[in-house]
Amino acid sequence: MNGGQHRWIAREARPLVLALAAFGLGVYVAFGWPYAVAVVLILIGVVFLFRDPRRSIPPSPLAVVSPADGIVLDVREVHDDQLERQSIELRIGMNSTGVFTIRSPIEGRVMRQWYPTRSDERRRPHLPDTEQIAFAQWVQSDEGDDVVLTIERAPLMRRFASYVQSGERVGQGQRCGYVPLGSAVRLLLPSAVRVAVARGDRVRAGSDTLAKLVH
Repeated sequence: MNGGQHRWIAREARPLVLALAAFGLGVYVAFGWPYAVAVVLILIGVVFLFRDPRRSIPPSPLAVVSPADGIVLDVREVHDDQLERQSIELRIGMNSTGVFTIRSPIEGRVMRQWYPTRSDERRRPHLPDTEQIAFAQWVQSDEGDDVVLTIERAPLMRRFASYVQSGERVGQGQRCGYVPLGSAVRLLLPSAVRVAVARGDRVRAGSDTLAKLVH
């Protein structure tokens, strides 16, 4: 479970943080503190933007925790085209200045993850252009519950960074990916879940419960 090894600053931003720190030190040595202030302010802004704080995971094995920081945009019943079932869809809009880390909603095994292609989109013509999927991940719990996590394409997104591989186990609330500058995240849950949030609710990745699996 190597997705949980980094702390406080997202690993994608660490090279930039180190470069800015080194550049600021060089400016300070060469020109003095007044000239280095601008670099320090930029560095503080980058550290804030790419922060990756620890989260307290709820002690409930049947809880589905939020995969992202943001606002619940929609809760509805849909047809899951990937697993061919009726599902409850929870859609979360990430804040463009929030935490961009994606966390696993449940504990289980990554059955499959994929980057949908144009041919996939042609088979799913009901999806509007603004909701094209950039990444999808299917996790199955030890009790056989299937949860599909999808990341929507965003204007500045190049490629979703996944921290786990197919076949690997993930823990509930474990860091499993990163979306620079945010996007929208969707969860497709078993239709029998008990939803614990409503449209407009603010949620935090890993610590807030979105729903509970029923057994």
